[in-house]
Order: sequence, then structure tokens, then C-alpha cells
Amino acid sequence: MGDRGGRPPGQEARHFKVLKELGKAPGGYSHRECRFCRAAYDNDTTTTPPQVIIGRARNCKSHLAKCTYYKAAQIPAPSPCTPIKSGLVTTAADTSPALSSETTPKPPQPSAPTAAQLPIGGVTAASIKSRARRVLVLEQKRSPRKSLHTLLPVTKRAKREKRKFSRSEIKQIERSLIELHADNHLADRFIEQESTQRFMELVCPGLTDILPSRRALGTRVIKEHATRCKTMDTEALPVMEESTNGWVNLLSDVWQNVSKEHLLGCQLSLFGVLLTYALLPAGDSHHGIAIAKQLEEVLERAHDEKWRVGACVTDDAGQCGRARRILAIRWPQVVFLHCFAHAVNNLVKAVLKSSFRDVAAKAANAVNAINASSSKWLPRVRKMMKKLYGKSLGLRTLCETRWNSMQGCFASLLRVQTALQMFFFRKYEKDSELPSTARVFGDLFFWEELKEAEAIIAPLSFASYRLQRDKNTVADVVVSFRDIFRGFQRHIVRHDALDVCIEDRWAQCEQPLFMLGFALHPGCVDAAKDLPQTA
Repeated sequence: MGDRGGRPPGQEARHFKVLKELGKAPGGYSHRECRFCRAAYDNDTTTTPPQVIIGRARNCKSHLAKCTYYKAAQIPAPSPCTPIKSGLVTTAADTSPALSSETTPKPPQPSAPTAAQLPIGGVTAASIKSRARRVLVLEQKRSPRKSLHTLLPVTKRAKREKRKFSRSEIKQIERSLIELHADNHLADRFIEQESTQRFMELVCPGLTDILPSRRALGTRVIKEHATRCKTMDTEALPVMEESTNGWVNLLSDVWQNVSKEHLLGCQLSLFGVLLTYALLPAGDSHHGIAIAKQLEEVLERAHDEKWRVGACVTDDAGQCGRARRILAIRWPQVVFLHCFAHAVNNLVKAVLKSSFRDVAAKAANAVNAINASSSKWLPRVRKMMKKLYGKSLGLRTLCETRWNSMQGCFASLLRVQTALQMFFFRKYEKDSELPSTARVFGDLFFWEELKEAEAIIAPLSFASYRLQRDKNTVADVVVSFRDIFRGFQRHIVRHDALDVCIEDRWAQCEQPLFMLGFALHPGCVDAAKDLPQTA
């Protein structure tokens, strides 16, 4: 409505008067009243004073749809299917005796002149029709958002009855809307866009009448849905606990919200059923003792609420390891572990920092240099890709906190190796403006090392993604370490240094507990039987 954010006012705004004396409404909108209702009240047509509304677009549209004085003031557009009749023009056919009830035959008479041929007062029917068409054109220009089909008569067959929704159906629609909003990362204002409302009205007439506003969607609806989800998870977790006779796992990590606030997020998990249990302010102290105090508060709360906590999983950082060692003495019935997906991620980092430090740095710098030059070198690389492959492929950059993304970076370079080599040798090898980091595309030894590094990191990345699933067990950890070790053994030159990296991390695990979980897992029984006897 033009009240907020410098938005242009809609077509409905001209029918409402701004009441500046009432000040601003909640949300920064203005108070308005309908001009038609005010005119009817001033002319003593009605004794009901005009209603004051908040100047939002949907409020104005809703009021005009119900305002009888606004509808009465509208002049209906003449139908193009019927001729325009004017009181100033009369034809002989209107006064002809043939239209009477007499059936006596009459002698033939000369045909009467048509309305278009009979001038009366200098006005003809043709000029009236032309004037009516000009009125329609002017009305169309005055309301550009209305299409031509709104000027045509609506037949009974084209009308669609609006559906009436019950309260339970409205709640279900609101829950589906908030899930659609969250899953697709949509802005809050999407619910008030005209395209959204047109689509929903096309799918189900009457649906736009019950849609919540963007403020209601971001406050009331999301709070109700969050409460419902928490209730469902709180009910599902005890059912899983009783059916499996298992103990829940306490997962903890530090999160950051959109307000740049750090929160200690704690979840209770058991075989894929997750319950967000606590969100505590992380504070400004992040040493081991502070983290141990916060985790102990959560453990005591879970114990008081009759949750059987069997394991506590934290990050693999140094201060988290110290907190685990402190709590292991105070809570001997709980197993304290680190996140193995994070451990594998750190393993990738260790491999890249030791054996493939140079090739990793060269690949990352080359990709960053090409992607950063989005107006010059990136279009030239894409042009070469389209010439060879018929399409352009992206070059993935490295995420510093996700070292397993390095495998994607290496693979994105290797799949367009030919295009990058032709880009360098055939066109820009002697170009002085080519970034120095991109000249590795002409180094054959770089491509050989890149292939070797990608082959080593591939099983690590696969293990990292596997350990990020919700239904993981200690058996999955053992299988991941086994696959990584086998992948390192295939490397003839550097397998000694790589074996040291995996052995150091396997030594930090409670091996009897992990091997017991591996042997008891139904999917790993056969593999456990094939293990050699080491006792």
C-alpha cells in the first residue's frame, strides 16, 4: 500500500483516505477509511460510521469485496455480445405494428432506416458505439492490472464456488505452508505475493481467504508448528526407547543463529528419532571446565526427567575433549565420545596437510582465481567448455570448515581437465594478464598429483557423508575405518604415512566397545565372523 519500504501504492489505495490524525498502526502502516462508506454516511444513506482499517493491501481488497456502496458505484461494462441501446435513438422497428399481438396480414411496406442511418439531434448509433468503445479503452488504461477477460460477461459455467474450510483443515494448511516455507528457504513475504495468491486460488478457490499474513506466518503459525513438532518428538522417543530397550544418546554442539548468538544445542537421539532437548546460551567462556558445567546441567535435567542417557557425543575440539574427560569421572555410567563425522573430516585435513599439501593449495587457489574473475576469465573458461562438451560445468571451491569438500573441488577440476588444458595451451599461455595461480593448468605433474589425491580422499569423503546420517551406530564407525584403511593400502608410495594417520585416530577409540557393537550389529555379523582370531 505504499506505507512501508517505499513500495508503490496499489490500485485499491485510491479508494481509501489516510487518517493522519490517528497516527501509525502496528507494523508502520497507516489508518485508512473507505471513501464510499464515508460518502454514504455523510449523505445520511446509512447511520453506520465508516470502519477504520489498517492500510495493508489485503485489508483494502477484502473491504472493497464486501463494501456494498463501492459495488453500487461501479458502472457495469456493456456486453459486446448485445447491441448498445440509447434513449436518444429510436428505430421504426420499435413502433412497428408487426410487434403487436395482431395477426392481420398487412401489405408490404418499405423497409425502415436502420439506427445507424437515422440521425437524431446530430447523434447516430454508430457514434454512440464508438463512444462506448472509447470508454472501455479508457477504463482499461485506468486499471492496467485488469485484463480484458474481466470486461467480458462471466457465464454461470465459468463460475467456481469457493470452498469452505473447517478449523482442522485450516490448521493443516498452515502447517503445510510453514513446512513449504522452511524447506524451500522462502522469504516471509511470499505468502502475500499476488502470484502466490493467484496460483492458490486457481488450485482451490477460496484458499486465499484463509491464508495467514506474513506476520502471522512468522509468529503464531511457526510457534504452533514448533510446539506440535516438539510434542510429537517427545512422544516418539519414549516409544522407541521402550520398543528397543535402548538408552538415548545426548548430542551437543554450538550453533549460531541469525542474530550472531552462540547457543549450546543439545539433542536426544535413538535410532533416528531426534528430539531437540535444550538450547542454552553458550556464554563467552569456551574452555573445558565451562563446557563441562553446561553439559552437566543438561545431564542432570535429563536424569530428573527420567531419560536414560547412555552416551554423550561432543565435538572433536581440544576443549571438548577435556570436558569429556572431566565428565567421565563424574558420570561413569555414561560413555563420552567425540563426533566421528567430525573426526573423519579432520582426518581429511591431516592427509591434505601432510602428503598433498602443495597440490591442494594449488587446486584451491586456481579455482578461487577463476571463480573470482566472473567478468573475464570465468566466461572464457565456460566458452571453452561449451566448445568441447556442449555445456559449461562449475568449479567447486573449498569450504575451510568442511575438508571433505576438497574431494568435490578436485573432481570438478578433473572432469574438465581437457578444457582447462586447451584453455591454457591454445589461447592464454602467453597472456600476461592470466592469473599466476591459473598457470598450473599447463603443469602435467600437477594433474597427476591431483588424480592421486582425489583417489585417496574419495573413501574419506564417502565415510564422512555416511557418518552424518541419523541412524548411525558404532558398527558404522568400524566399517568406515576399515574402508579408509583399505583405500590407503592401495596407495603404493605414501601408504606408510597415511596408515599412521588412521592408526592414531583408531587408537583414540574404545576398541572393545566398538568391536562388540560391530559384532552384534545384524548387518555386520558375517563380516565379524571373518575377522582373524587375535586373542
